[in-house]
Amino acid sequence: MSRRLVLLKWPALAALLLLVTCATAFAFRAPAESARHSIADSVPGSSTPVKSAPTLTQARSWLEGALQDARLTQLRVEEQGGQLSVEGAFPAAQKSSWLQIQQAFDTRFGQHIVLTPNVQASTALAAPRVRFQAVWFGRNPYVIDEHGKRVYPGALLPDNWRLESIEGNQVRLVRGDERFAFTL
Repeated sequence: MSRRLVLLKWPALAALLLLVTCATAFAFRAPAESARHSIADSVPGSSTPVKSAPTLTQARSWLEGALQDARLTQLRVEEQGGQLSVEGAFPAAQKSSWLQIQQAFDTRFGQHIVLTPNVQASTALAAPRVRFQAVWFGRNPYVIDEHGKRVYPGALLPDNWRLESIEGNQVRLVRGDERFAFTL
């Protein structure tokens, strides 16, 4: 019987040793500094500085900079009730850039500031179907259309395009929110 008791003690002792080893390993796994920060965050009057929440102005500034860096300047950032919203349309080819900016914003500010995206990928714009024979950039600029007639800024063209302006080295057309420029 004593031999049987000894045989049962060794597995129990090994299990106890394994338990103590695992508990010790988990206790030393977390860095002490992160534990100190979590305690300092919850204890008022602590000498350790607490990281403050980002402001709406900081988030807006970062978002506008990120949009500019990604060449998504057609998107507008607006503040509404303590939140940020982004509105507009962007070329479908830049969808991945927009998604990266949105993900980076959520990572950086998402716990404190809500971002409401009211954006959509736009379809490719069709080039206007107009034919110009010549362009006069002098005083009272005009273009000569395919029928040989002078067309001045403000005139309506085929497919509801309007001749917006003729200046510098560009002929600009507009149709609703769409804009098109011929550069000569």
